[in-house]
Amino acid sequence: MTNNCLFCQLVAGTVPSYKILENEQALAFLDIYPQTPGHILIIPKEHSLNILDTSDKNISAVNIMAKQVCLLLKKSLKVNNFVVKSHHGKLAGQEIDHFHVHVIPCYDEKSRLAARKAASDQDLKQLQKTITSHL
Repeated sequence: MTNNCLFCQLVAGTVPSYKILENEQALAFLDIYPQTPGHILIIPKEHSLNILDTSDKNISAVNIMAKQVCLLLKKSLKVNNFVVKSHHGKLAGQEIDHFHVHVIPCYDEKSRLAARKAASDQDLKQLQKTITSHL
């Protein structure tokens, strides 16, 4: 864990998040600047900068959880299409230096190109409740 890493702080519980799934190795939570409703980030609990810096064990754990998240979103939000992606390095658009995978539900053709925007606390809490009620 790195004290100045936002995602490590989420894992430690010192910064609040809208958790969706969690196990010993990985954590999935709602993005507070979602591209679409239900945009979820999945991180390994162990700090690593990007895919090249992440152990195979943690890459596997994150990707298995990404599949679980897609199945959960399909059930809870009735969505069948997803973008599953990761950015590696500043030039590639990585904003937080901690390996993470985005799962972005696609509701229509415009979803893939939608701009990210801040979500309200109320909307995130309701979405968290809706999604986790299907666990």
